[in-house]
Amino acid sequence: MLTEAGEAVTKSSHGVNDIAASVGEQSLASNEIARNVEKIAQMSEENHAALESNTGGILRLEHLANELQAAAGRFKV
Repeated sequence: MLTEAGEAVTKSSHGVNDIAASVGEQSLASNEIARNVEKIAQMSEENHAALESNTGGILRLEHLANELQAAAGRFKV
């Protein structure tokens, strides 16, 4: 009876160790996911800033094109 109890405790201990190892692996995976989400958020912010910069450039080009068209319209062919 005591031997059986010892075996049961050993099996339980192995089970607990397996669970602890699995939790550790899940923790590592969760941390990596969190880092990747942070990288994606940073890239999204960088893309947003680039888009705003491009929009400003497009508006300036549109303004210059309008000025050029008006200046060219003054010439008679």
